[in-house]
Amino acid sequence: MKIHATITISILATLALVGCIGPFLPDQPADEWEEIQINTVKDTVEEYMKLTLVHVPGDSNEYAKAKTMLTPNFAAEFTEPVFVPTSYCIQNNPDNVDVASVTFDDGWHRAEALVRAKYGDDSWKDMWLFTLVVSDGGEWLIESIECIYLLDEEYQNLINNL
Repeated sequence: MKIHATITISILATLALVGCIGPFLPDQPADEWEEIQINTVKDTVEEYMKLTLVHVPGDSNEYAKAKTMLTPNFAAEFTEPVFVPTSYCIQNNPDNVDVASVTFDDGWHRAEALVRAKYGDDSWKDMWLFTLVVSDGGEWLIESIECIYLLDEEYQNLINNL
């Protein structure tokens, strides 16, 4: 049984090195490894938002650095130095944000992070769905940002009644 487990870990580690199963740390228990991946995705999204949004605690507005956190294809969509309104579909920046959940595909190549925002004393609202992929270097990069609040019925009613 021990030989089988060692062989399995060796095969998984080899596959991870060649990019077949995403980032894999063979010397860590699976639950610890999953927690590390969740925290890494959360950290990536939070750092990106701190670099691009004003009023979010810890913000710095370093757009060039933020673009390095995007996939090359997604970064190419933003030719203006200030690309925040385009990527977030907002006019007013939230006072705070929170990565509410992170999910992964079966191969650990893709992650989705649901981000909530808070404006003043209003309640938290689901705002964006970040999709991240693993780069060749093993880092999580943002592939897209979907403005899910635009799909919200309450929001649509508000817009339609303006």
